[in-house]
Amino acid sequence: MRLCVDNRVYLNQVSPTGASGFQVVDDMRVTSNIAIRDSDSVNAFEIFARGEDSRVYARNLFVIGSTWKPLDGVSATSDIAVTSRALYVRGGDNAVYANPQNNGNGTFTGFQRVEGSVTGNPAAFTLQPNGGPLTQYPLARQPNAQLAFNIRPDNGAPTGPFTGYTPVPTAQTSHDPPAPATRQQPGDVRLVRVRRPEPRTGGSRPETGQQYSVRWWVDGHWRRYHCGPGRERVERCWIGPYLAGRTASPSAASRGCGCGTGSGIGTGEVGCGWRTSPDR
Repeated sequence: MRLCVDNRVYLNQVSPTGASGFQVVDDMRVTSNIAIRDSDSVNAFEIFARGEDSRVYARNLFVIGSTWKPLDGVSATSDIAVTSRALYVRGGDNAVYANPQNNGNGTFTGFQRVEGSVTGNPAAFTLQPNGGPLTQYPLARQPNAQLAFNIRPDNGAPTGPFTGYTPVPTAQTSHDPPAPATRQQPGDVRLVRVRRPEPRTGGSRPETGQQYSVRWWVDGHWRRYHCGPGRERVERCWIGPYLAGRTASPSAASRGCGCGTGSGIGTGEVGCGWRTSPDR
């Protein structure tokens, strides 16, 4: 069964020995997907569709010579849902309309409005298949986009009324996106204490935040540095002994630099100046 580009219904009958090939089912053009019922004990195997005039049509494929028959009473605005004992369609007022089937001869008794607004195409099923209790369960999407179901209990003849729509509970799965993180509002201040600082008295080194109470001598040493175009040339320079720490702090010891170019004691400056390495 399929709906072709000319909006007519085509049927392909399949059997254990092969298939008949697609053949057009009358000349009526439809404007919805096709609903199929093949589990009805009375006049089994029917198809349903919405016609170009927005009426619901039924076509019996079991009885030879049958044609499309309209089921009047509602202007359909959706696809059709069908169970073994009723069909459902959304009307122009966005309510679902149910058309129960007579248990005796299989005819439909007329459309009945199910209270409540819905969106989208309805769906439906029965509690049990043929021969058992036939409580009806239509489902539809609510205006808030939540799926809900309705119940029409099978209380014998006549069938009981619908009980009203009940939202279908939802549960978050691993495929659902995670909830968005709470963002800090502008103007809010968040204080994070990593560890408590331990202040020291005396002098300080700005690059580390450490504090010292005395000055100390730094021995002379060579230092490599990059210079020239693109800083590609490497030079070595001599850094003479010098006093480190704050000038106001007392020296741990006093000594000459030993290089003959000036002691620099108590000045905190480079004692020997800068000079390039003789073996660079």
